[in-house]
Order: sequence, then structure tokens, then C-alpha cells
Amino acid sequence: MRPYIKCSVVGGFLTAALYSMAPSWGGFSTPETVATPQASAQASGPSSEERLTGLEAFYTARIAQDPIAMSAMNVLASVYVSRARLSGDVSYYAKAESLLERSLRVTASVHNLDARAQLAGVRLAQHRFGEARKMAEALLALHPRHRHAMAVAGDALLEQGDL
Repeated sequence: MRPYIKCSVVGGFLTAALYSMAPSWGGFSTPETVATPQASAQASGPSSEERLTGLEAFYTARIAQDPIAMSAMNVLASVYVSRARLSGDVSYYAKAESLLERSLRVTASVHNLDARAQLAGVRLAQHRFGEARKMAEALLALHPRHRHAMAVAGDALLEQGDL
């Protein structure tokens, strides 16, 4: 891997890690966004599971109406990834993978960067690190500053001991 791409990947990986940790150390919150117990009790909305169920129903119906709706397939795939992470049921990764591959068949992969990045992420979650790395590096060749691709490539490099 070329040194400048490796640096970009490491930088992207670290940036993604910092942004994902920000809420846990109090970063990026203002006094207006800090929840109080009273506000939480009053503003309690649907649970994560209910939201995912609603999104799944909506985008499944959308795909049934328009079988080539690439953006709906990509969003539904991300819903499946969220379900896999929340429930621990890895069968959702297979569903996401299938939808993303279908999305890439519908629209050329050069124009469907979101599906390519998500598919690399799914392969990473399935511990298929070599495939994830190869996909992320190919995406970075097309779009060198793609954050998701940088994070996946960095994670795959780390898992393979190449970082």
C-alpha cells in the first residue's frame, strides 16, 4: 500500500474512532442537548427496535414498488447492519450483503459508492478482512477521501497486522 494512502487510512480510522467516542466523553454537546431525567421521561420516543422495524417496513415496501431503487436498498441494508449489531444475529449481515450486491448490479459500482463502502463494512463485520481491505482500497482509488472506506481499510489493516 502506498505510504500516503496508508497515512490517509490511519487518519480516517482515528477520526472515525474519535467521533464514535465523542458522546461517551461529553464532546460535541451543548447545554441544550444535554438530557435531564425529566426531559428524557417526557420526550421518550420509540425504541431503537421500533424505529428499525418502521424503517424496514417502509424501505421493503419501497423496493417492492420500485425494484431498482438503489438508495432504498442501501438504506435497508444499513437497517439490517444495525439490527445485526443490536441483536447479535449475524444472519442480518447476509441480508445486508445480498441487498448491497443487488444494489451494485442495478447501478454501476462507480456511481454507487455508498453500496461499495457498506459492503466493505459488512465484510469487515463478518471478519472477511482481506476482502474488506481490497474493497476499501479500490474505493479509495476512486474517492481518496471517502471516510467510511478509510475507516474500513484502517480496521482491516489493523486486523491483519499490517498497521
